[in-house]
Amino acid sequence: MKLRTLCTLSLALLPLAGCAEGEGPVGPERGARGPADQPVDVYLACNVSVSSGDLSCSAPELELPGSVSGAILGGQARYVLLESSGASYDDAQSLFSASVAVRNFLSQPLGTTDGETADADGVRIFFVSEPQVTGGSGVVTVNNADGVAEFTAADQPYFRYNGPIKPGIRSGVKVWRWDVPSTVESFSFLVGVSAKVPNENDVVSGVQLEASTVTAGEYHTCALDLEGKAYCWGSNDAGQLGDGTTTSRPTPTPVAGDLRFISISAGFEHTCGVAADSTAYCWGDAWYGRLGNGASGQGNIFPTPQPVSTDKKFVKISATSTNGCALTPDGDIYCWGHGQAGRIGDGSLTNRFTPVKVIGDLKFKDLIAAHQHICGLTLEGSAYCWGTTALGRLGNGQTSGIISQPVPVQGGITFATMSASSSSSCGLTPDGDAYCWGSNQYGKLGTGNVNDTVASPVPVIGGHKFVQVTVGEYHACALKADGQAWCWGRGTNGRRGDGVTSESNAAQPVQVGGTQKFKYIHTSKSHTCGINLEDRIYCWGLNDTQQRQGVGNSNTAIPYPRLISPIAP
Repeated sequence: MKLRTLCTLSLALLPLAGCAEGEGPVGPERGARGPADQPVDVYLACNVSVSSGDLSCSAPELELPGSVSGAILGGQARYVLLESSGASYDDAQSLFSASVAVRNFLSQPLGTTDGETADADGVRIFFVSEPQVTGGSGVVTVNNADGVAEFTAADQPYFRYNGPIKPGIRSGVKVWRWDVPSTVESFSFLVGVSAKVPNENDVVSGVQLEASTVTAGEYHTCALDLEGKAYCWGSNDAGQLGDGTTTSRPTPTPVAGDLRFISISAGFEHTCGVAADSTAYCWGDAWYGRLGNGASGQGNIFPTPQPVSTDKKFVKISATSTNGCALTPDGDIYCWGHGQAGRIGDGSLTNRFTPVKVIGDLKFKDLIAAHQHICGLTLEGSAYCWGTTALGRLGNGQTSGIISQPVPVQGGITFATMSASSSSSCGLTPDGDAYCWGSNQYGKLGTGNVNDTVASPVPVIGGHKFVQVTVGEYHACALKADGQAWCWGRGTNGRRGDGVTSESNAAQPVQVGGTQKFKYIHTSKSHTCGINLEDRIYCWGLNDTQQRQGVGNSNTAIPYPRLISPIAP
């Protein structure tokens, strides 16, 4: 892992629950331990190469001199994670430094005994021993420790972080510095974390992701936690999870880097997000130029977030199977990627590898992008769409041809929100009435009929009032003000969440089963995920070996909402 560039750095991990000087801490997943002379079971050894900026950590099963009752050091990214950025070596001052934050991977807060009040000791990261030179010659010492205290021996330096640090949340950043003579080529060190917790006998790893938004792609899912950090899971053959690999993940896995996002969208083999500074990023396969970074070609993979090639700032982004689009604060929409069906909206049928503005003077308040067409809601709530008109997906009365610039959806309906899939769209009026148009295969328009094509908006039957609507490839779902989810369309593999897994059609809304109430839901081709009132993610539908739902197993069908697995260790 390169230290000399911005990176996320897994330095070391260990919570010592209930630990203060003179007290015996409790180890994670162990409960109370034995006498105070019991040796440390496991420690994490980190090695730094000063010249190349490489750092690697491991947790060998070795004993340390000294003793800490119940101490467990190690568990790489299992209990806590130290995230580092901006590491560098200053030759003039012989200083090696890095900005380090602590992320809590436990199921309860760190640095507090009651869950709310900060403990005076905070969360302390101890150097178990002084750094040891492993290449070259000289002595390496910790330069700017916040204090010294007894951990495994007397007068050990530590860095202190203010608590409480809630589960899954990252602390503020603190700069660590070491005095490193130029004659030192590499050094190693051991660290452990000392912090109080509300329940020292129930310290377990595996933080349940608390999310602000969730987006279901075709074979993967992503979410933002309450701080805006991105997590993804499911298929990763094209690097669409953004964790720097092409390894599929069955549980939420952090996207690489230190970015915080305000918008995220999972596509087919790529994902896009808008960072807190309004800059757009995409990652995955650059086929058709869908990453917007100037690259193209199938199999041209970028497994970590790449900045979209534009100086424009954005407030929302949407990734489809072959495109990306984003909305500026001024109400302009920019698109990139596959242009042969008019989806760029610039009046051409040309692929665009970097963002271009949608033609016209319309100003939009929302962006809705799908595989074969793109839509936008104007500031007044009028819907405009562009792309292929086949199956009536543009809602302008046509069922054949391509339109490469925005055209109004028929009916003069004012919409508060919209959603779209590859062959249909739905919108909600300010009063909560749902209208849909496009392909009605499997009854996914909710009109009471099946397999007709509707080229302009028609009402969803049943007299329902909704506050959110989301459209998938074969089904649609919506939320009521009380948090109850309703779905309609195809039932195969449990995608409606009503307990049905067989081939069946629901041509009008049916209630999703279970007891969960939701504040947000998102559908995809074969599965649906939602955020409940406690900010936890539940998913249902197809959950094959791709593990797109993240529920921890590969059951083919999940017919009711199920809580996703904890964050990946």
